[in-house]
Amino acid sequence: MSIPRGPSTPIIPSSKGAPQIPRTPSSTLPHPTAAQSPASASSSTFPSALNPNAPPTNPAPDYPPQMTAPTTSSSSIRKPGSIYERNINRRTPEVSLNAFAFLFSELVQYLLRQRKEAGANAGSLPDLETRLNTLGYHVGQRALELVTIREATAGASAKGGAGGRRENKILGILEFVHTHVWKMVFGRAADGLEKSRDEENEYMIIDNEPVVSKYVSVPRENSQLSVAAYAAGIIEAVLNGAKFPAKVSAHTVEDEEHPLRTVFLIKFDQAVIERDQKIAA
Repeated sequence: MSIPRGPSTPIIPSSKGAPQIPRTPSSTLPHPTAAQSPASASSSTFPSALNPNAPPTNPAPDYPPQMTAPTTSSSSIRKPGSIYERNINRRTPEVSLNAFAFLFSELVQYLLRQRKEAGANAGSLPDLETRLNTLGYHVGQRALELVTIREATAGASAKGGAGGRRENKILGILEFVHTHVWKMVFGRAADGLEKSRDEENEYMIIDNEPVVSKYVSVPRENSQLSVAAYAAGIIEAVLNGAKFPAKVSAHTVEDEEHPLRTVFLIKFDQAVIERDQKIAA
């Protein structure tokens, strides 16, 4: 099931035009014949020869002119403010994809080096994926808080009252993760949302090109490592924080068009399934 994206925000051009430059009437300009002659200018500038001590009537300006250093006010220097002073509804991305890819790649290499120094078996990788899942879990906790506050404040300003509503159904919370959370964390919505035909408590979120896997290459001996466990931890934290306890794992299911296609398998607790059935009844 695919969920359409929301409409884009139009950019309203400014309606202000260029300021008009006032013109000086020609009648206010001095006539060329009204200028002083060189003789009169020199006689008025220098003291009289008969009285050398007399001050000049029109002293010449100092040369060279006095140079003053430019003054810089403290208000013109932009200082980084506290994170608590930023607008919480600001939705523009603040981290570039290159910076995120570099940091995440270094994180994976750091975990691989630690595992190699500890002498772990190269064929066993659940501990490494668990650590990636734990790191993503911390991100998911904060992402849930931020996106919930944004949705609540946006709803309150639009309705003029208390905005935002809490999801109490499985399909609603999965659509929330598929669209809102994914778009806030990775810049776009996920590519698919499916339900398992065999197990009633299993659902799947599909991403054809995960950002966390796009720029990471693992060694051949660790080829079975799924770095998308980091994103699985984000999903698990959001679901647990929203009172939908579940376990989430990442599995690479590639096809011809999408070699990085990843399926995030979500297994809800049985209590969540029973609660959902009571609400639907």
